[in-house]
Amino acid sequence: MVTSHNGHGRFFRWVDLLADSLKPAKIVGIDSLREWSLSHVLRLILDDGRTLIAKRGIPTKGPTELEIYRDCLVPLGIDAPTLLESRTSASEYIFLMEDLKVIDLEQQPSRSSFLDAVRKLAEIRSASDGIKKISTSVLQKHLLTKDQFLCELDYVLEHAGSEHREMVNALRGMVGSISEHLDRLYQAHSLTLNHNDYHGKNLLNVDGRIVPIDWANARISPHIGDLYCLIGEAKDQHIPGAAVVEAYKSALQDLGIQEEVTDWHLDVGGLCWSIHCLQWILEFGLDAIPVSRGWVPNFLTDMCAMASRLSSPTRSAL
Repeated sequence: MVTSHNGHGRFFRWVDLLADSLKPAKIVGIDSLREWSLSHVLRLILDDGRTLIAKRGIPTKGPTELEIYRDCLVPLGIDAPTLLESRTSASEYIFLMEDLKVIDLEQQPSRSSFLDAVRKLAEIRSASDGIKKISTSVLQKHLLTKDQFLCELDYVLEHAGSEHREMVNALRGMVGSISEHLDRLYQAHSLTLNHNDYHGKNLLNVDGRIVPIDWANARISPHIGDLYCLIGEAKDQHIPGAAVVEAYKSALQDLGIQEEVTDWHLDVGGLCWSIHCLQWILEFGLDAIPVSRGWVPNFLTDMCAMASRLSSPTRSAL
């Protein structure tokens, strides 16, 4: 039995249920690693010297991280911490994973590790070819369609706040153009699994092998918003965006994939990622992560810039 403390009794009762799967080992200690209102991550210390990661989540909308593991990560063979055990209820879910015992790229960034993360992203793109083989019902559960992106954009425009009226009005004037570019994206490009938070804090460096964690917001769509995110962070390591793109294209070629990555792809991908993330922030994040309110202006500024470039008559998709 694990002793509850700090108001997390419900969570630790779930840990007690999972503890049966660890026998004869017993849980002798718990370290809290990350916590916010919709998620809690713990390191469980066992009496045989091992450690495991336990994660509890509260469903919002769309598939849960546990469903993403079972439906996408495992069937597609995408690198992630090994899922060991799980329990679910209507109001929450918890699962046990292996503990990789390493630090992330945010804690220890380097040029080489970010380029390794680029190559890992190419591997995910390659593995996503297996999406063609998953069932229609599973695909529908995890797919973000063009219409869903437009609905999320509409939510953003309705809830961004009056203080951002100028940028909201600018985006409203470009909805038609955004819709046309989404049409081109979905008609011409293959589906991939998007992590949707492909940042250093969620990328573990295991002796040069990058292992993404925290797949809670992952969805299937054709855009390359994860690459857009990585380019932004790589700049802090003085890695030019062009170098990241070339590394990504080279990694794809090594995997037998010929794929264009143009400014158009990055703008559409960045816009899709921004719409999806900002909609989540406005619906759930403002309460769950109060500091996220300060992120809204930057999201809107970037969205306006990307939408403006896409609306330019000189911009065309390849």
